[in-house]
Amino acid sequence: MVRSIFTICLFFVMVGCASKQSFELAQYDRYQNPQYPSVSFTLNDGYVASDSGCNQHGCYSYRDNNDFFLISALRNTGLFERVDINNAYSEYTFDIKFYDTFKGSDGAEFSKVMLGAATLFLVPTVSDKKVHFSVSLRHKNEIIKKYLYEDEYTETSSLFIDPQSGSKNAVEYFVSLLMRDLQKDEIFTRGLPNKASP
Repeated sequence: MVRSIFTICLFFVMVGCASKQSFELAQYDRYQNPQYPSVSFTLNDGYVASDSGCNQHGCYSYRDNNDFFLISALRNTGLFERVDINNAYSEYTFDIKFYDTFKGSDGAEFSKVMLGAATLFLVPTVSDKKVHFSVSLRHKNEIIKKYLYEDEYTETSSLFIDPQSGSKNAVEYFVSLLMRDLQKDEIFTRGLPNKASP
């Protein structure tokens, strides 16, 4: 009996690991030196989801790290002279909205949360999500280009998986799509005021 339970748990762990979604990054040109001017971005109007509290078992805290994932992904492209968050003095800014929604019913998602809690998240639970990433590129506060991206992925919740790894992978994926499209549209090199112009 114990061996059967262990085998079932092991199966769920392996299924959960196998279903973890990874995105295929878009290809874009990389250079030794930055090709684009400094930019700043605002994510979800500056709102950062967070929570903390204490109960009889201890204290907890949570902070949504999507802004960290985004600044890291943009800086790692090597295309910008500088990347800031919420810099009101930046000539170019990205106004970014990033969020995901569950594809299943609320009842089904709630039952998955309860299953995870009942098993202390030793048994992975899988949720299908649709993720949205929209970008408004502004030059001196005037919108010059908009991009909208959507995709679907499978999020696995488990004790053995970083709960924000799906968001991190999605951010890196959407940044790669954005860089590809910025290069394709020649957005910083064609039809825009020169950086040095008044």
